[in-house]
Amino acid sequence: MIQSIITRDGNKPLQWFIWQLNLHCPFHCYYCNEFTWGDKRPARFTWDVYNRMCDEIIERYEYGHIELTGGEPLYFPYIDQIIDKFYKAGFTVGVFTNLGKNIEAYKNWLGKLVYIAASYHPDVIKTNEQREGWFSRAKQLAKDIPIVVRCMLDPKH
Repeated sequence: MIQSIITRDGNKPLQWFIWQLNLHCPFHCYYCNEFTWGDKRPARFTWDVYNRMCDEIIERYEYGHIELTGGEPLYFPYIDQIIDKFYKAGFTVGVFTNLGKNIEAYKNWLGKLVYIAASYHPDVIKTNEQREGWFSRAKQLAKDIPIVVRCMLDPKH
C-alpha cells in the first residue's frame, strides 16, 4: 500500500497531507477527545470554501498523498467531491473512518483510494452482532480497497 503511494511518481519526494474534514463523530467514545462529541455540524463551510482549499493545495504542491479524516469523514457532505478532485489532480487518496456507514457509502471510492484506515472502537461496538457487522464490512471492502484495521485498545472491554 505505501509502495503505491511512494511510486506513483518515483522521481519526486513523498508529500503526505492529512486533512481533518470535520469534528463530528457519532460514537462518543470515552477515550476520544470530547470536542468531537458535541459538534453537530458535519461541515463548517460551504462547498465553495472547501473547493478553493483543494485548489490551493493542488496548485501549491502539485502532487502527493492526502489522507482524509475527522471526527468521522463520512458525515462530511463534500467528501466525494474532495476525493474526486484530488484523485483527478493525480494525488493518491486514503480515508480514515470508523466504518459506521452502510457498505454502499464506500462504493463510490472504488479505484480512487489506495486504502481505507478503519478504526475499530470497542466502547461502541459492544455486542457480537455489532462486531460481526463491523468486521463483515471491513472484509467485504477489502476485496476492492486495501483496508488497514486500527483497533482502539480499551481496558474496559
